This record gives sequence, C-alpha cells and structure tokens, in this order.
Amino acid sequence: MKWRSLIPLLFIFAPFFILWGVISAFYSTDSKIKGAFLAWSSEDFKEAEKKLETLSTQSPLEFNLYRTYIFRSKGEHEASQFSLEKALLHFEKGGRSQIQANVNPNQANQALAQELAFNKILNDLAANDEPRLKATLAIHSSAIESHSTSAVQFCSGLKAFLNKDYQTAYASLKECCFIPQLDGKHAGWLEKSWKESFSPLWKEIALAECECHLGNSQAVKKRLEPLTVINTSHFQEKIYRILALNSLIESYDLSGSARKEAVDSARFYLSQVKCHQNGEELKIALQSSLEKELGNPLENPQEESVQFLLTALHEWKGDGLLKIAAENLVSSNLVKSMDSYHERKPLLLWLRQRFPQNIFTKLIEDQLTLKLAESLHFESLQNFRDLYEFVQCFHSDPDKIADITAFELKQLAFDAMFKDDPTLPHALVYLSHWVNIEPSQSKKQELSLDIIKIAEKLWLREGEESKATTLLEVALYISEEETFGPLHRRIESFLTSLYYKSQRSNTLKRLSSIYDAFDRLHLLSEDLVKCMNLENHLADAEYLFKIHRFDEAQAHAEWVLKWEPQNQSALRLYGLTCYYQGEYFKAFHALTCLTQPDEQAQDVIQLSQLMQCEEEGSLITIDP
Repeated sequence: MKWRSLIPLLFIFAPFFILWGVISAFYSTDSKIKGAFLAWSSEDFKEAEKKLETLSTQSPLEFNLYRTYIFRSKGEHEASQFSLEKALLHFEKGGRSQIQANVNPNQANQALAQELAFNKILNDLAANDEPRLKATLAIHSSAIESHSTSAVQFCSGLKAFLNKDYQTAYASLKECCFIPQLDGKHAGWLEKSWKESFSPLWKEIALAECECHLGNSQAVKKRLEPLTVINTSHFQEKIYRILALNSLIESYDLSGSARKEAVDSARFYLSQVKCHQNGEELKIALQSSLEKELGNPLENPQEESVQFLLTALHEWKGDGLLKIAAENLVSSNLVKSMDSYHERKPLLLWLRQRFPQNIFTKLIEDQLTLKLAESLHFESLQNFRDLYEFVQCFHSDPDKIADITAFELKQLAFDAMFKDDPTLPHALVYLSHWVNIEPSQSKKQELSLDIIKIAEKLWLREGEESKATTLLEVALYISEEETFGPLHRRIESFLTSLYYKSQRSNTLKRLSSIYDAFDRLHLLSEDLVKCMNLENHLADAEYLFKIHRFDEAQAHAEWVLKWEPQNQSALRLYGLTCYYQGEYFKAFHALTCLTQPDEQAQDVIQLSQLMQCEEEGSLITIDP
C-alpha cells in the first residue's frame, strides 16, 4: 500500500499547509478591505459593499463597521446606525469592558473602542440628532478623551456647543484642530470620514453659530456669506439657517429702514431653507422678532414684516410659539387701545384669511370675545359699540357673537333692574345696547315680556312702584307694539287687579301710584273710572279734616283730584289741608282755582300769600 507510506509526510507538511492557508486568507481579506476602501473613497459604494461581502461570516464586527462608513457617506443614516449597533454588539460580546469601564487589556481593543465611539458621534452628527449626540458624548466620552489631549479639547467644545454654552464652545473650537489618528487597517476609514464631517467648513459654521448667539452679527456675515455658494446641501441649509437667525437677532436693536432691511434679509435666508421641522432656535427668534415688531402697542406695526414673521412661524411648525405670538399680538397690542382698532383691522383680517381654522386665528377670536365681554362692565361701556363692530368684522361667526353678546347684555340688564335706583341708570344703558344689536322682532317681544314679568314682581315690593312703572314703559317701547296689543292688555289687566286690591284696603298711597302708572302708560279705561266711588273719598276727607287729621284728609282730596281735577269740594279741602300743614304755595294755588270760594277759603288765600312773602323776605299790599 503505497499511500500508507505517504502518511508520515502528511504529518510533516500539514502545519505548513495550514499556515499557508491562514496567511493567504489574511492577505486575501486584507486586499478586499483595501479594495473596499478604494471603492468607497471614489464613491463607488456598490463595489465597496461587494468586496466586503465575504467579511460577513469571517469578521462580522469589521463587516458591520465598514458598512457603517459606507452607509453614512451615502446619506442612509438609519442603515448606518443599524450597522454600527450590530458592530457594537459584536464588540461587547468579547470586550464590553473596553467601552463601559475603561478596562483596556490591550491596545487593539482600546483603538477599536475609540473607533466605535467616534463613529457613534459621526452618525449622530450626520443625522442632525443633537439629543442623541449629547447622550453619546456622555456615554463614550472616556473612550474618546483617552485618545489624546486634543480629543479632550474637542469633546469639551462639542459638549459646550450642544449645551448652548457658546462662549466656552467658541473658545474651545476656535483653537481645536482635532483629527483622530489610529494605527492599522482602520485608520484610513476613520480619518477620511472624520475629515468629511468635521471639516474646516464645519468648524467655520460652528464658530459662526457661536458668534451669532454671542451677538457678533458682523463676524457671522463675514464668515458665512462667502460660503453661501457651496453645493453641499447639509451645510448649505445650516448656513442659511444661521444667517436667518443672525439677521433676526440683529433686527432687535434696529428701527426704521435698518430694521426692515434686517427682517428682509431674514426673509430671504429663510426662503432658502427647506427643512422646517427642526430649528427651535429660529422659531424662538421669529417669536422674539415678532414681539419686538409689536413691542409698543401705541405704534403701528409694520404689517408686512409682521405678516412675514407669522407666516414663517407657521411654516416652521412653531405652533406653540405661534400661540404665544397670538396672545402677545392680541392682548398686548391689537386690543389694548381703542384708538388702534381701526388701524390694525387690516392686519387682523389678513390673519383670518392666512390662517383659517388655525389655532392662531381661534385664539385671536377667543381673546377678542373675552375683551368684548370685559367691555360690558358699566365703567367700560363707552367703548362697547366700537369694539363690538370691530369683533363682528373680524370674527368668523358674527351671528354667534351677536347672540352671545345679546344674552350677556340681557342678563346684565335684568340684574340691574333689581339693584338700580328708580331712574334705572344701568339697566337702561344695557337695554339700549341690546336693542342696537338685536334686530329680531320676535326676540324684542320675548324681552319685553320678560321685563313686564320683572316689573310685576317689583310692584309687589313697597317703594318700587316708580321703578316698576318705568320698566313697563320700557317694555312697551322695545316691543314696538301698537296700542291695545297683547302686552298692553296684560299690563292693563295687572294694574286693574292691583287697583281693586288696594281700594279694598283703602291704601291711598298705593292707589295713587297705580293711577300714575295708568296715566303714564295711557291705559286708563272708562270702566275703571266709573268704579272709583269718589263720593266716599270726599266724605272721608271732610270727616278727617274736621278731626284735624290733615295729612289723611289731604290724601283723600288729592286722590279725588286725580280723577276730577276741577272738583270744587276736593280743591277746597286740599287747599285748606295744605295750609294747615305749612304748604302755602299749594294751598294758594288750589284755593284760587275755586269758582266761588267761601269766607274761610278767602281768608286762607290771603294768609297763604302773606306767608309766602314772609318766607321770601318781602312785603306786599293785601286787598281787603
């Protein structure tokens, strides 16, 4: 068996064959990595991925790490992040402590931990994810800073930049020229990717952003305006955004044409920015600029600038800030001074057209409605009419405003009817405004009926008769009802029933008030006059006069005169009772109306005239 004689030779040469296989595989893998690097450097990403395919089983950590570089260069941020997470997972299986606890058993693991950490920073930066970048620096800062002194300075500057400590960031980044240097086959990959992301251009943009927030607007322009011609979209968006922010901040301290020029510059730069989802600082700057534009409520806002700023806030998805802007715009500026309503009316109308169904317009409508409600306080009612017309013009549902306002005015009037003095100063003002805004005849009839019901309640309170009568007059006026309509008949029926009750109790003061109401409302009927029993009142007056109860006798005589002003007996008794109570003018006037005064009446006429003259301090001649 010849082949058996070859077995010893196999044992002798086997190690050499195995070593040769390992070496050839190593150089084959290494050549593929170099080939992938060259393809990636020339942006032939498809070829680079093809050369890395064999690494997926031989070295999954390196396979995913290199794919991270390729995906990031292609702009596929999610794929790059996914590959990096897989690389980190493979690394942690064999060397978790190298990242988490700074335990570096060998230099290779330390370099790999640093490379993974640097790639995490690059991925977060490429995705423009500042919160995640902050977290990466917090977790991996130890691995990064162990690289070199310049890495420590870089991390310090980047952390300060993310925390908006622009003074520290500017000082750290200005002198920093950090590029991570690693040994071995990974070095070229990281160095190239780092230079692409943290290029001198990135540094210029970061420094410009720091200067912008530090208030050095001229330095920002000098640094960034020459860069607006670059073609890298990621950086170009950033440049325009910073220039827009810089122009808005610059406008805060300007006025007149200079301010308009700065706002126009911001308008131009914003028009070049496509991404409106992010950029919180620009949203805040737009809000601040708007507040500055409307800072003095007595000045007319530059409407074109205001419209631009509001539109920009809306497009930048700044709904929260837009809400604040609405509150500031309305409560502090647009409805603060009555003098400015008509001047600012075009701006509000533009807002309604520009932002239909938007929270901005809804807030303005709500606040204007609130302002209208505040104007209903009696002290502010002089502004009510102008403000009501203004809100009607602006509000999307003027009929709703009219209904709400009419209801509020009606309730205020009802409350005032019970609290006012007999002249009803507050209630009548509220009712006059209600009549001006409520054209419906049916609503007027309803209100008139409600007022009559309140008047009927007031008639049942002693001392409120005059106020109740005034309310009955107002109700008939508002109803615009013709004489002897349903409301007239209701009032006449109510007063008549009151009269009969008072007549039974012989309450002359009450009867007199009821008569005054009949007279003022022109409701006195002939049937009621026939039932007055004036003879009884005359007899009572005679009796009370004889027993010297002059005040009661005067009341009965006065009651008869209400119905029969020329009744001679009533005039005589009224005049005599007035004289004995010291009312000389009334006595003289009543007794001189007698056609045939008796002797007592004549004496009282002369005495009344004399007493009047003494009260006036003069003497007159009295005929015998």
